[in-house]
Amino acid sequence: MPFSGKIYPLSEIKHNALDIIDSINEQSIHGETDYFIPLAKLTTALAQFFDICEKIESQPELLNSDKSEFGSVSELGDYGLQLFSCLEQWVKAARLDRNGQLQISIISLAVWLHEHDGILLQLESVVNALSQIANQTSQPTALIKLHKIAEIITNSAHDMIKADIDKSEPGRAWRILNLNHGIIATRSHNIEIMNSVFEQLIHRLPNDAPTFFAEGMKQMDIINYPEHVKHAIEHFYQLTNKPTLH
Repeated sequence: MPFSGKIYPLSEIKHNALDIIDSINEQSIHGETDYFIPLAKLTTALAQFFDICEKIESQPELLNSDKSEFGSVSELGDYGLQLFSCLEQWVKAARLDRNGQLQISIISLAVWLHEHDGILLQLESVVNALSQIANQTSQPTALIKLHKIAEIITNSAHDMIKADIDKSEPGRAWRILNLNHGIIATRSHNIEIMNSVFEQLIHRLPNDAPTFFAEGMKQMDIINYPEHVKHAIEHFYQLTNKPTLH
């Protein structure tokens, strides 16, 4: 489903997840799900997860009591994102046309965690969801909203993720997140957003920034971006690539 710019409140995230499970239960799936978490167990786990989330909205001190197995919103959120990864496996196996809704639910959960002072202990599922949504989003207003969500995700990442110590894996979530954020900013055609995100990109991925802007220069003519967007890309290209004049 196309992203309109609207994210889901907790109640809708819960409804979508449990409704997707109901749809999966109507399918006949064999073989490839042998190593998945059993659907009944996943249903129970998700219901319990959302029950805790709903309670801490009114009783945040619950996580600091002996009534909870989670020590923080961050731990709770990490558990919830793991459950959504399991649900995504089932959606793919059932070949349900609900993936767009599921991905929006995942980034909505990340925003909910941020609003409750949670830290993202892992980024893989959230970054994958953001990437899929971005690939199907073209409306400027929706892209601006997606930029704000990407900003929330980067700010909410654990300090160890932000440190980006091991740069040997090109597919690491931190790198993909920041590169995709740069693409979202470019496609928004919003100069203020572009300047902010591009400056962050240079700081966070100094080794990737020159290539990013060099590729951006190639795309400017292919896609025929507006002149103000081309000028912004060219500015950062000159800043990072420092081409020599002949």
